[in-house]
Amino acid sequence: MTLTPHQILWKNWSQVKIADTITMLAVNVPPAARRTVLVDMLTVHGKGARAIVFTQTKREADDVSAALGRSMSCEALHGDIAQWQREKTLQGFRDGRFGVMVATDVAARGLDIPNVDLVMHYDMPSDQETFLHRSGRTGRAQKLGTAILMYSDRERRTVRHTRVVLGLGLGRTEPADGACVRGAQLTLTLA
Repeated sequence: MTLTPHQILWKNWSQVKIADTITMLAVNVPPAARRTVLVDMLTVHGKGARAIVFTQTKREADDVSAALGRSMSCEALHGDIAQWQREKTLQGFRDGRFGVMVATDVAARGLDIPNVDLVMHYDMPSDQETFLHRSGRTGRAQKLGTAILMYSDRERRTVRHTRVVLGLGLGRTEPADGACVRGAQLTLTLA
């Protein structure tokens, strides 16, 4: 049977689900505060474990990785990086040589990346399918995981639409405050 383009693009989203092992959260963040809030959210919610931060563009992946690199070990992964370097980055992440990988959607599907504890959607994905694939990098093999969507006031309607279309239980969270960040840092230091 041959499918028409309309049939190929159509998806019954009511049958597509986020795994029960993934806690879905959303945080409203002004664009100018995103990088600061990202560091705090990774510290509090990541707790020193493996995290993937998804960005929309290659340049942003590089910029966010450089900014995060000032306070935690991280690497960027995107299509402009040579294949041998992407493989080296993936292997380093799998081996735990660094805890945060900042990636474009090249890492959202088709790569074997086990034991990801936290997914941060630094940017709103371009469509629901990408959102599902990004979020599905955590909570695999019956392990618990968390996916956090960062969004701005201008993206509220898109977040609401994504939540309704995918039937998501999307909990709201606030940017981590200083006391939470210091507590998480102390816990990581003592561990």
